[in-house]
Amino acid sequence: MRGFLVLGLVVVGAWNGMMAQEQLTLDQCVAESLKESELLRSSDASLEAAQYDANSTFWSYFPTATVSANYLKLYFEPEPQSVELTPDISGLNADQLEVLLKVGEMFTPMSGAFSIPEWSRTVDITISQPVTPLWSVWKGHDAKKLAADIEKLKKSSTADQIAVKTAEYFYSYLMVERLGTLLSETAKQLDLYEKQAQNFVDAGMTDKRAVLKVKLEKAKIDKEIQNVEGSKLLLRRALALLMNRTMESFELSNSEPDLVTAQADIDALFGMQEKNRAELKMLERLELINESLTDLAVQPFIPMIALTGGYKHNFDASSMSPEGTFFVGGVLSWEFGFDTMKQYNSFQKVRSEKVKTKLANIDARKQMRLQVTQLYTDLMVKEKEIGIAQASIEAAAENLRIEESKYQEKMTTETDLLAASLQERQAKTSYITAVFQYKIALRKLAGTIGVPVSALTVN
Repeated sequence: MRGFLVLGLVVVGAWNGMMAQEQLTLDQCVAESLKESELLRSSDASLEAAQYDANSTFWSYFPTATVSANYLKLYFEPEPQSVELTPDISGLNADQLEVLLKVGEMFTPMSGAFSIPEWSRTVDITISQPVTPLWSVWKGHDAKKLAADIEKLKKSSTADQIAVKTAEYFYSYLMVERLGTLLSETAKQLDLYEKQAQNFVDAGMTDKRAVLKVKLEKAKIDKEIQNVEGSKLLLRRALALLMNRTMESFELSNSEPDLVTAQADIDALFGMQEKNRAELKMLERLELINESLTDLAVQPFIPMIALTGGYKHNFDASSMSPEGTFFVGGVLSWEFGFDTMKQYNSFQKVRSEKVKTKLANIDARKQMRLQVTQLYTDLMVKEKEIGIAQASIEAAAENLRIEESKYQEKMTTETDLLAASLQERQAKTSYITAVFQYKIALRKLAGTIGVPVSALTVN
């Protein structure tokens, strides 16, 4: 039994180890974030509701049928008098009486024809198809289909935003991790400087201030390392929350080159935006919805024509009320009155809202072009910052090499040496920061336009 328990613990430990070692690329992180997103699932529900709403309007195209059954016992107060119809034979001669006898059935008492039934038992089946309102149904159905399209575009836009946010966390984590590696290398470098300074102190070539300066710089590095670890923890948790995973279940893997620059110019970006951006497509559909609503507002001013037909069966038939009645025909109605002014003002309101929507959409399109221009400008600036950082690294590395050589010969002070080391670290920090900020900016630009990053980096 103990053996099985030990084996189980080993298997669980191995599984946890495998899970902790799972390497996730950016594409995998994005895919999991999209799969686990509560926002996208909420968008799915909104889309489904909009589609059901459009489907419900579609069935208004078809006629309605009404079936009603009537089973009533009739009571009268006061009771009606029975009607007796007897032919008057006074004043008739013999020939007339003879004729009357031959057709006597024509003068059979007709009291039954005028009797009031004690029961009312009927079944009515009526089918009605309004004709002129079908135009409103068509416009309303189109508007609701467009609303469903808007929900679908909202979902697409939300997915783009989630992908951008995931990429931002992913690249920020890798950036902080690279900075942490740089700080660790700097700490090792300062250990060497401290030993060298201590040797100079032991040899009486300098006082203890040299060692203290290096120790102070090491303390500053330790603080920066602690800040980096805190940032890594925060970014890792943010990614884990997006993917609905534990922080210990994944590691981040990056095989991308440091820099893949954008190849598209600003005019090409505008063209991509017009073709792919979900928000622009939403604006187009909003304008179409307003067109349909304006048309719907005209409906109250149009007379209603409806076709109708049906059958009525009377179980208590009489000569005055036949057993079966078929009917077919049409209905024309046109309501007008004080409500007409209300409908007129509603129509004017819809027209004003249509103008409002068009003007707002024009402004929104301008803002979107301005947004893309700003993102593109920021991207180009960050690309130049990378070039500046690369040049700064070369200059700082050469300066540090010279200062280290001079310090070994005691031809310079530790202050100059530490300044050169700080200059190199700042140059490398600027390069790492600029590279990953460029990657984030490129993702934001692609996500805003609605295209993959490859569409911006490939000619």
